[in-house]
Amino acid sequence: MESLIQLHNYRPHPTDRKYMVFVYHDYEMACSFEDALVEQEIQFEKDVTESGPNKRWLYAIRKRDMEQAKKCNNLAIGLHRKPFISDPVLRYFVIGIFLLLMTLVIIGYINS
Repeated sequence: MESLIQLHNYRPHPTDRKYMVFVYHDYEMACSFEDALVEQEIQFEKDVTESGPNKRWLYAIRKRDMEQAKKCNNLAIGLHRKPFISDPVLRYFVIGIFLLLMTLVIIGYINS
């Protein structure tokens, strides 16, 4: 049974313990990961599941290649990641509030 909170996008292969399976829900991210695997000369098996709106790209990687595959995974995710606060006005507003609070904390510490 899969847990409700996934901290990473890979898990053990359901039938073969020698493999780990990387799961992608975004086509561009999956292509970036696949290109990085080919560039690093890491062997993999690919499968695309099309079960309704939940289309997934699955890549089976041998456990001995996991360190290199994790680096490729991090690069693919980082390349297509969206900013935490994408609106620049809101981003600078949050930074301004943080700086204001830090200033008040420092003033309070100095006065006490």
